[in-house]
Formats: sequence, structure tokens, C-alpha cells
Amino acid sequence: MAPVGVPALLMLASCLLFILPSCLYACPRSCSCPSPKEVHCTFRHLPSVPRNLPQDTKRLNLGYNKLKRVDPSLFEGLTSLVRLHLDHNLIDFIEPFSFNGLTSLKLLQLEGNKLQDLHSHTFITVSVLGTFWSSGLRHLHLADNQLEYLLPRTLQRLDRLEVLSLHGNPWACDCHLRWLLEWDKNHEGETSFIVFSNLCTTHSELYVMALNKIQLHTNI
Repeated sequence: MAPVGVPALLMLASCLLFILPSCLYACPRSCSCPSPKEVHCTFRHLPSVPRNLPQDTKRLNLGYNKLKRVDPSLFEGLTSLVRLHLDHNLIDFIEPFSFNGLTSLKLLQLEGNKLQDLHSHTFITVSVLGTFWSSGLRHLHLADNQLEYLLPRTLQRLDRLEVLSLHGNPWACDCHLRWLLEWDKNHEGETSFIVFSNLCTTHSELYVMALNKIQLHTNI
């Protein structure tokens, strides 16, 4: 067989460079991609997150499926992801650090799931040497789950949070949530809460304490 010449090799390499990106960043079969860097997988009855999501995805919508759990492997490598919609699934557990590495994430939509509790490291998006943790989240939606309490550390590192949606949960509105009032006070002027609208009864201990401390917002 005659040896392949250099020009032929260069042409082959050029073809591979042209074809390879389209293979690596193709839209998942079970989803649609209406625009570059945007992946929609809603209403597909998906029991799991599609594999081989484009690495440069900025918006990922997985709402209205049958996802049950979230773990760190699901969104690994999606460092450009800004908006992640996981609402209206069957999610009842999120492993700690599941969103770690999503350094661009600003909006996380978890409304309408079956969450009963949240680990204090659930919403960490940045980890340095395993000792310094932070989160760049600005919008966090947890409405219409099965949450009764939030651990005090759950919001501790969400320094940039602007919108927090908590309504529609069976909250135990007592002194165990008193820390939330202090957290809100320390972030006064920075965070708009959708917290106590249709959340605590007018006779609950926390509602009485909150009357003059938390600004109500029903439309954000």
C-alpha cells in the first residue's frame, strides 16, 4: 500500500476537527435545542438526566419529568451553566455538593418536587481545597415541596442570593425557623423574599415575629 502523503493527512485532520465538535456538542436526542447553548428536555417523562449534554450549555430545562435524585455526576463539567430548571419532577433527595463546579450557575429551579430536607452543602457551587465553599446562586426556588424546616447553614454561603421562593411547603412555623429572620435581617436590602405569603398562619409564632422584619413579595 502506498504511503499516505502529508497533504492527505492534513486534509483528514481538518475534516476531523470540523466533524468532532458537532459530535461532542450535539443536542441530546430526547431534548430540543431552540438556540445555541440552550437545551430543553421538558415533558419527556425522563427518569434520568440525558447523557452527553453540550459542555457549553448555559440554560438547561429538565422540568416536568420523572427525575428522583440529584447527585454530583449529573451536571459535571457544565461550568457555563447559568440557569438550571429541575421543577415539577419527583426529586426527594439531593446529594451534598451536587451543584459543585457549576461556577456560573445563577438560577436553580426546584419548585414542585418532593424534597423533605436539604443538606447544608446542597447549594455549594464553588469549592476550594475542600475547605472554602461558596455559592453564586441569585435565584433559588423551593416552593411547593414537602419542607418543614431549613437547617441554619443551608443559606449561610448564599451571599449573592436575591430571590428565595419558599411558599407552598408544610412549614413548622416555630422557633426552629427563627434563624431565618436573623439571616434576612443581615441581608436587608439585598434579598427579596417570597417567604411568608401563604406560608405561615397568622397565629403562628414565626408569623408574629416576622410582621415587622420581612418584606412580603408575592410577585417577583
